[in-house]
Amino acid sequence: MPEFSRAFVHDDLATRRGWLDAIADAHRIDKTAAASEATWMLDQVSQSADGERGFGNHWFVASMTPQRGPSMDDEAVATLTRQQHDALLASLRADSEWIAWSAAEVLINVPVPTWDAAELFATDLMGWPLHRAALLYTVAIVSAGDRSIEQFTAAAGSVAPDYRMAAKFSVSIKGELDPEGSVDTQLRQDPDLTVRPSGSRNHEPAASYWTCNDCRTRNDLGTEDCPGCERGTRPDLVSRVVN
Repeated sequence: MPEFSRAFVHDDLATRRGWLDAIADAHRIDKTAAASEATWMLDQVSQSADGERGFGNHWFVASMTPQRGPSMDDEAVATLTRQQHDALLASLRADSEWIAWSAAEVLINVPVPTWDAAELFATDLMGWPLHRAALLYTVAIVSAGDRSIEQFTAAAGSVAPDYRMAAKFSVSIKGELDPEGSVDTQLRQDPDLTVRPSGSRNHEPAASYWTCNDCRTRNDLGTEDCPGCERGTRPDLVSRVVN
């Protein structure tokens, strides 16, 4: 379970607690009830010296697919505190993908941001994976209020692929940023295959190269596995349709 490991091994306790607190409030989750359930599960483990017997009988409950949880509540999001905003902003830098993306989902829906969106947009993230840098820049664009279009336009015209990817993410969230569709057309013809929306990767004109999402190495289209790192792989050239 790599995402669980990344959250509980690589990310620190303060990050997890701040994220959980804000996410729970944004979704109106009863934190007292959730804590009680977690305490009960831990008690089952403590009843056995080897930490297995007391928990084994209940593993099917802990590991079952959960029912669809409560959706994010707009009124609850509007009442989040500045401290919770800061915790979610810090979560954008988490190693865990599901911590970062769920935090971003809340942040882009905060009606009155307490952070400086322009400062967030100017953050130097060259050492970050491409899509994670783009996620942070997307939050900056969508939460910028009257300056959203300005930052969106700057991102779309940037030479940096993470900013152009942020423009792609942003227009999918807030279509009014691109009322005439000109930026969407531009992104669908981007020379970088990694930046293009998935449905336009085999469109003409053909992309010229792809940028590794993990290490940012620029690769020829004929290269499938990035030579600059162990995990980088060329994006799919074939569009996939999911019914």
